Amino acid sequence: MLRYHCERETSCLSQLNYGVQGGSHHVVLGGKNTLKLLVLSQDQRQILRDINLLDSRSKLNNINTIKTSENKIGCGLTSGSIALYGTRNNGKTYPLQRLNDHKRCVNSLDFPDPDSLISGSQDGTIKLWDLRSPAGHASVTLVSGPHADPVRACQHSPHAPARNKLTILSVHDSGTLHKYDLRMSNQPCRRWNFHTGPALSLSIHPTAEYVLTGSRDHKICVCSYNENSTMPEVTVNTFGPVMKVRWSPYESDADFNTPDLYRYDFACSYLNEVPTIAVYNLRRKFIARELVSTSSDRPFQNFLWAQNPEGRRKLWTMTKSNLFMAHDLDDSPNVSRPLEQMPSTAVSWSADNLSFVSNSKSDFEAPDGHTSPSVHPVTLPNHDTHSAVAENYLYNVPDGFDIPTVCEFNSNVAQNAGRLRDAHTWRIIGAGFGIESSYVEPEPVDPVADESQSSESELNFGNSSSTSTTHYGGSSGRSRSDLGISKSTSSGNLIDLIKQHRNSSVSLAESPAKRESFSKSIRPLPESLASESTDPPSLRKQSSMPLIVNNPDTNLPFRRASSVRPLSTVEESQLSKVLSDLPLQERSEPWQSKSLVAAALDYAISQGDLVLACALTLLFYDRYKYSKGFEPWACKERIAEYVDVLHQWRLFSVASAVLNSVPNDLDELRALKEVDLRFFCCFCDKVILNENKNKPDFGYWYCDSCSRQQPNCVYCDEPCHGLNVVRSLKCGHRGHFGCLKQWFVEEGNSECPGGCDVQLE
Repeated sequence: MLRYHCERETSCLSQLNYGVQGGSHHVVLGGKNTLKLLVLSQDQRQILRDINLLDSRSKLNNINTIKTSENKIGCGLTSGSIALYGTRNNGKTYPLQRLNDHKRCVNSLDFPDPDSLISGSQDGTIKLWDLRSPAGHASVTLVSGPHADPVRACQHSPHAPARNKLTILSVHDSGTLHKYDLRMSNQPCRRWNFHTGPALSLSIHPTAEYVLTGSRDHKICVCSYNENSTMPEVTVNTFGPVMKVRWSPYESDADFNTPDLYRYDFACSYLNEVPTIAVYNLRRKFIARELVSTSSDRPFQNFLWAQNPEGRRKLWTMTKSNLFMAHDLDDSPNVSRPLEQMPSTAVSWSADNLSFVSNSKSDFEAPDGHTSPSVHPVTLPNHDTHSAVAENYLYNVPDGFDIPTVCEFNSNVAQNAGRLRDAHTWRIIGAGFGIESSYVEPEPVDPVADESQSSESELNFGNSSSTSTTHYGGSSGRSRSDLGISKSTSSGNLIDLIKQHRNSSVSLAESPAKRESFSKSIRPLPESLASESTDPPSLRKQSSMPLIVNNPDTNLPFRRASSVRPLSTVEESQLSKVLSDLPLQERSEPWQSKSLVAAALDYAISQGDLVLACALTLLFYDRYKYSKGFEPWACKERIAEYVDVLHQWRLFSVASAVLNSVPNDLDELRALKEVDLRFFCCFCDKVILNENKNKPDFGYWYCDSCSRQQPNCVYCDEPCHGLNVVRSLKCGHRGHFGCLKQWFVEEGNSECPGGCDVQLE
């Protein structure tokens, strides 16, 4: 990397394209009482000589800007003078002219050709000089306006569609861009107001009639100055106030199908203490292509794109620490590439919208065969739906309610709002709690009494393909009380149906005596069938045959087969024995209420459904405290975020209800009740900041954004200062609390006082 530290304060630089000692590209540096020429090697990697261009008799005080053309060097001074020097083949210089028409600091110089010079000054004038004239006075003087708006930068346009047309562009402290046509007059023929702050720099595109302008308002504007447009074609927002902008002289994209505007990069430097130069391309204007930094973390004073024989993308920079550096953007260590460091996917969301992007880091064109011919829509959250469920959900269990009733109520609210999945979730959770709350443990049964009772009962088993005794169709011989089911149970209800099957299976599996007495009443299989019991086809045959039951009406003797185990005496697995001995509430089953609530909460959090997640948190926190998803720190963060969202939706009453429902363990969240209510404009829907509240004529009745007065009281037609009822009626009218009270309560009216015939409900 090429480096050179200047002994004196240096603030400007330029490139001298003139042959000195074999090379044709050299650096001219200027500053306070200094003007130097750095002679570079042919490959611009070494400094061969540094030549001081000022002798002891020179009267140059402070050089503000430098511009070169062939062997000429123009220096704009802070005193308003312009000093011109010529360069010999040996690197020595000699004075040519001194131009003194400007009254203040010269900010910009440009050579339309080797024999003419354009200068812009702080005195608000632009002068065109004929260097062949010995008089030393400007040939043409251009005035920016009657108020002498200071000229920050000026440049002639090399793209002249008409013959002998000379167009000059300039930017000024007022933020305006001026266009001059020297064939007409000394006044600007066009003005553009793109910036809200001083415009400090401009640069004309190398091949097209486009101009870059940079300003302190953190914006870079791209405009076509050959058209009658009033707005910039492209606006690039930067992270700092822009001091210098420069187009690259070389193409970064060799594809001729790409428009000229997108084939060239441009760079910008920043004011203040920002030690960065950002390189952009308009194909991706929101992210810088490269960022050039300094090792000393000192900000840049000036920079330019270096012309070189290889056509490489090089930047020459000058920092405030008087350090000159050359950066090759392709292999310099001080160059970073933000695009390579950013993730290929990004997601952003708000209360109403969701946006996501998934892109490849590489620049390539996808084959036509892989191009999707369709657009897949993504459903966005509906603000009205979220507001409806947030306002009507029950966040605690009111008096006279229980958990299943609250779940059924919330299910109806979600279904009416169109959230069918949430409605189904609430309904399933309520069903799980209904099973647990209505379950009664079966009473112990005397084995002796049960054996005698079962031996005398007549059991009729129908055809079944099951090999488990608890699933035979003979349950019709048992009463509903034996199955642990209440007489009032309705088989048409989902909860009662689940309860019926659950209790019937539990009651059959609870007592070993029942299973033993039940197995004694079944006759064993015939020996002819027993010999084939090991054959799978025979098993399939005998599974379809009815079992012969020991019936007192039959005269067949009861005998036990020694080599065949009856189908009813198949041993249960160890897991079935353990589960059958546990109470229903302690069984880890998927339909257990705790599992249902945990699964619903986890899904709501993963989907970003803050309304459902907070409703489940508030309703079941006391029951499942410290379990997964119900940690106190997680619940606090979830509820606090939900309250903030409700405030953004202007649902202040709902936010208060949520805070009132906070469990006692999270009582510090109740401090969120003290909130500042925000007033929004009824026309532009922007928040009324009321920044001038100390003035007597300002208040929450006036919007600073759209400069419109809010509607007056519908009753007294006075501004609604202080307490008022906002949008109290369906028609949107509002008024003072006292006025509306007098109209509706004291006078007993039921229609709107504005005469719109809207009845008060």
